[in-house]
Amino acid sequence: MVISPTLFTTFADLEARGVSPLYERLAREVAARPALLDLLAAAPRPQRRATLLFAAVHDLVLALDGSYPAVARASNRSVVRTATR
Repeated sequence: MVISPTLFTTFADLEARGVSPLYERLAREVAARPALLDLLAAAPRPQRRATLLFAAVHDLVLALDGSYPAVARASNRSVVRTATR
């Protein structure tokens, strides 16, 4: 199964633009790289969403907290922003 880059460019345009520059850029980068699109192809059809790939990456990055202090600081700021919305 081939995942269309449009899935990620649409996410960048409609979901992330103006809200999250990081996820907008990540979505555009994934759309441009077939190997990254292939990662999502392994998921069951209903779960082939940009947010699933980003959630998996987010989970892996958070696992690095102890190894990379900057990641820990960034993730803590994210939690605070989310909690105060």
